[in-house]
Amino acid sequence: MSSNPSSPLYSSPASTSFAPPYLLSFTSRYVRFSQAAFVISDFLVRKLRLAESALLTSLCYWHEFVAVNGMRKVNEVVLATTCVFLAAKVEHAHFRLVKLVELAFDLDESTPQKEVEQWCRAVLDVELVLCDTINFDFVRIFPLADTLSSLKALANAGKLDEKVQQEISTAVRRAFLFSFVAPLCTKVSMQRLCTSILYLIVTMGHRELVPVVQPIWSVPEAQLPDETELEGITVVLMDVFAYLHKKFGVPALDEANVARYKRRRSQHGNEAGVMSFVFSSASADFTPLMKMTEQ
Repeated sequence: MSSNPSSPLYSSPASTSFAPPYLLSFTSRYVRFSQAAFVISDFLVRKLRLAESALLTSLCYWHEFVAVNGMRKVNEVVLATTCVFLAAKVEHAHFRLVKLVELAFDLDESTPQKEVEQWCRAVLDVELVLCDTINFDFVRIFPLADTLSSLKALANAGKLDEKVQQEISTAVRRAFLFSFVAPLCTKVSMQRLCTSILYLIVTMGHRELVPVVQPIWSVPEAQLPDETELEGITVVLMDVFAYLHKKFGVPALDEANVARYKRRRSQHGNEAGVMSFVFSSASADFTPLMKMTEQ
């Protein structure tokens, strides 16, 4: 992670926990950029019918690239497209780069071949920088499936009502997915993040089930953070969820998000709402963002 104080993700080189400078540096500007990258990446992954892991991997790449190079080094569409392109190759997906570029930049048969080639070269050039930035470490492991399987096992054993298990699983999956709007993947392990989300969902929405679900996060391999780090992760998650104004089917969590969202809007007006910035005419002048708003 960058040790440059001007970086949007500044933390001291020795920092290994959620120190106040990290939380204070997590700005709405960063969220607007990362939300745009999320939407572009999701659009491309869906259009190319890639696995969800390709989306998550591409978002990890994006945050890691920005942590080192900043948010203005590369055109936002080119960077998001490059991250998806590299993540898809890691997933062994087969498609032509031209197809990806045509989707990302809304190109068609009437587009001059020279323009298509320029965008393709841009993606390939940024890919080289991206590979160097992540030290050619391409694989990202996501423990979400194992966590959801553990919940399913509790239901199969009769320890957890199946309907409740599905509600918790859906909330955990959505929270894990939207957590990638934040740079948490550059700060904590995926296992620690997933376990923290499970803990948050259960303790906020189903506190009576803590004794039932606790064995999942109590084992050493679950990597449940200590109280201080867990609080830091939760603060970041709650900020992001409030920014995105998303619902998770957990009344206590949804109500907290709504209250947090309204409080930010009352204090900062429209600047508190990420979506209004991401999908404004100034930033959404390319097709992926426009199409995603219509869904």
